Amino acid sequence: LKKYFCFHSHLNFVVKKNSIGFLRMGIVAKKNIGCAVIRNHEKRLVREFFRKMQYSKSLSYDFVCIIKKSSFSDKEKALDFYAFIESLQRGI
Repeated sequence: LKKYFCFHSHLNFVVKKNSIGFLRMGIVAKKNIGCAVIRNHEKRLVREFFRKMQYSKSLSYDFVCIIKKSSFSDKEKALDFYAFIESLQRGI
C-alpha cells in the first residue's frame, strides 16, 4: 500500500489506506512547539476537529497529523484540517 504525504501550512499529514472501514488518527506534537501544556492543547484541538468530522463513515484511511507550530490561530488549523478531509473524500 502507498503512503501519501499532505503538506498544509500549519498541519502535515501522512496517509495510508486501511481495510477496516473507518478513519483512524494519530497525532504528533514535537517539543519545539512549546511546553507540555501547549502541546496538549494543540492535540486537543486536532482531536476535536477529528471528532467533528466523524460523520465521514465511508472513508477508510489511517493518518498521522503532525502539528508544525502553535503560534497560528485555531481557525487556521481548522481550515487546514477540513481541507485535508475534503482531499481524502475526493480520493487524494
